[in-house]
Amino acid sequence: MRFFRSCHNIQDMNSQPARLLVHLLVVGLLASCAGSPLQTRPLFETPVDFSFELRGQMSRLSSLRGRPVVLVLMRTSDVTSQMYMPHVAEAFIDVAGEPVFLVLTEEPAEAPFVDVYTESEDLPFAIGVAEAAVGRGDSALGEIPAIPATYIIDREGRVVDVAAGVVTAKEITKALGRAL
Repeated sequence: MRFFRSCHNIQDMNSQPARLLVHLLVVGLLASCAGSPLQTRPLFETPVDFSFELRGQMSRLSSLRGRPVVLVLMRTSDVTSQMYMPHVAEAFIDVAGEPVFLVLTEEPAEAPFVDVYTESEDLPFAIGVAEAAVGRGDSALGEIPAIPATYIIDREGRVVDVAAGVVTAKEITKALGRAL
C-alpha cells in the first residue's frame, strides 16, 4: 500500500516495475482468497508486542503470554466493524474461559467513544485503544490488512492466523483451536 501512496502522478504507474508490482499484487490477492479466511498470513516466527489502553489502564500484549489471544482491531465508527461485533461476541461466549479476547480500536482518536459504544451495543467484553503505531502499521503486527482484522495469537505471543474483514464466530473458534 505504501507503493501507491508514493506514486505522485500517473506516469509513475506506467513504468515496467510498477506494472509488474501491480500484477504481482493482484496475483497474490487472488491466491490468498483461495484458502480459508483465517489463514491469509504465515505464522509470525517471533512474538508480537505493543501497548494498549483498556478500561483506563495501560498494558502490553506481552502481559497476556501463556494464554491464547483473539485480537480484533476495529473502529467504532466503521460500519463493517459494527456488523462484525456480534460474531466476535458469539465466539467470546462460545469459548469462554482460557482465551483472552482483546478488541481494540486501532484509531487513537476514537478513545472517547469506546466505552459508550461498548455499553450501547451491550458487548460482553470491553473495547480498548491500541497504541498509535498499530494504526500506522509501525508495530510488530506490520500493516493491518483491513478493518476489521482478527489475529489469533498463541500462548507464546506469535500470530498464527490473520483474517481481514468479517469472519464468523465458527471460523474464529476453529482458528483458536489451532492456537490452544
